[in-house]
Amino acid sequence: MTSAPSLPGNRILVVGAARSGLAATALLLGHGYQVTLTDSRPAADLDPKIRQLIEKGGRLEAGGHQATSFRKADLIVVSPGVPSDLAEIRQAREAGVPVWAEAELAWRFLKGSIAGITGSNGKTTTTSLTTHLLREASIDAVACGNIGVPLSSLINEDSSSRWYVFEMSSFQLETIDQLRPHIAVYLNLTQDHLDRHPDFSHYRNAKERIFSNQTSEDHAVLNLDDTLVAAAADHILSRISWFGLALDPRPRFAVERGSFVERSGEAAPRPLLPLTQYALRGSHNISNALASLTTASLCGAQASDLASGLRSFRPLPHRMEPVGALGGIEFVNDSKATNVDAALRAVEAFHQPVVWILGGREKGSDFQPLKTTAGSDRVRGVIAMGEAAERITEVLGNVVPVRKVIDLSSALREACALARSGDVVLLSPACASFDQYRSYEERGDDFRARVRALIEKETGGTASGV
Repeated sequence: MTSAPSLPGNRILVVGAARSGLAATALLLGHGYQVTLTDSRPAADLDPKIRQLIEKGGRLEAGGHQATSFRKADLIVVSPGVPSDLAEIRQAREAGVPVWAEAELAWRFLKGSIAGITGSNGKTTTTSLTTHLLREASIDAVACGNIGVPLSSLINEDSSSRWYVFEMSSFQLETIDQLRPHIAVYLNLTQDHLDRHPDFSHYRNAKERIFSNQTSEDHAVLNLDDTLVAAAADHILSRISWFGLALDPRPRFAVERGSFVERSGEAAPRPLLPLTQYALRGSHNISNALASLTTASLCGAQASDLASGLRSFRPLPHRMEPVGALGGIEFVNDSKATNVDAALRAVEAFHQPVVWILGGREKGSDFQPLKTTAGSDRVRGVIAMGEAAERITEVLGNVVPVRKVIDLSSALREACALARSGDVVLLSPACASFDQYRSYEERGDDFRARVRALIEKETGGTASGV
């Protein structure tokens, strides 16, 4: 077992009883700390695994938070889904109680190294691809963090040679203290999560905390195509490696003459892989690949392994995922595109006309940037669904045909009626899923299942893409 670090005290309050909170509680109980786990949901709605933690000495407060537990704690550990401005947390912080992210706690136990990846879009793809590249190079690596695997759950398998490729959301980063990624990757920055952060500046500052504890011994990997990301270089102390699609001599990895290449001094660029052999669609996914190549090389991966890893990587579910074709119409699940910029990038990845399914629950973003793309020849029509349907219709109704619907079932029916052979029906909603689904994954699963049921009904399951 990993030796316990020095924490502010023995009484720890863990806020949030989902995956991160359960993992943090288990880690702390395993090292002899007194742990109280608190959640606003009633006990009946929580994960049954909590019983095992209670049997090991944990204490549960469910159905609401008790302010005295926050004030009496030596340390408060918050899960990413818990707002850092929760009244009880704010009051405890004002009383001098330290508040840490689950990732901060786990990092205190860690022997391995972190390659942290943040940004508004592409984090999960870049995290998964970087991990894949490292494993292809026989480097011990595991994907964790916002990708669904809490760092706390991995500590018992920790080793000094392991790389933790850590997807870091703004929710995790806003409550770190001393956490220091040896490599910190900043992909892009656009409006997102403004339903949680008070303004864009707060959101940006949370993202850039990924660099706050780095020194000149560490690395920052920055996107030169994103002016906001590039501007962060002015206040970063670590060594900077650039990536991007723009013509620029600085990046080690680039795209030249239709191929990924590696540059090395004055020598001719070394070809790695033709773009045609890279399975992910869109210029944004080429940018993600360049970020992954740069990061993996900093971790010690060699060019031949990088080329092999790029060739063998496949799209992740809910991210530009082809789910079937019927009558010459292709159906693509991009449910993970929960903000405006991500949805725009998805549409722009296609050369054929798109019937675009938009909508869900708004996240405080401005839909106006959708107008140029929606009104172009690229988009045949828009299907607006869910809570945001009315506002999407107001913004886009004068530039493109918009059909307003209640739910995904109706959206798919209307999309099929509008689409023609050679078109793409694209679920890329630019909104959260929480008006009708528990997660973007559930929304994407529903879309996939409905498309495949439609194909089965029409063709007996013999259509391409199934």
